[in-house]
Amino acid sequence: MAAVKRDPFRPVSTGAVRGPARRAVPAEAEDHPVRQASILESLNLSCSGLVTSGDKKMALILVDGQAITLAEGEELIPGIRLTRIAADEVIFQDDQGNSRKVRVKEK
Repeated sequence: MAAVKRDPFRPVSTGAVRGPARRAVPAEAEDHPVRQASILESLNLSCSGLVTSGDKKMALILVDGQAITLAEGEELIPGIRLTRIAADEVIFQDDQGNSRKVRVKEK
């Protein structure tokens, strides 16, 4: 395979080398930092059921159709943790402090 001589996704410039383009930012936007969207919001999560044995609780979680079991405090993926298991819902939290409730499916 031939070596790539330039980045095919970067347009070829015909003029002098320039720095990045600057955009005008409204004054009110400077005071408020842009909040990054959490990956927690984009995950396709559902809870199929709960398992309780003594004082230990586990939730059966479907992530994009793949089933896994998690106990409270375990990580779904790095940075996203199952923080609480209740009778009708489970709560996930990410490293940024965002949380998401997932209802347990009715039988």
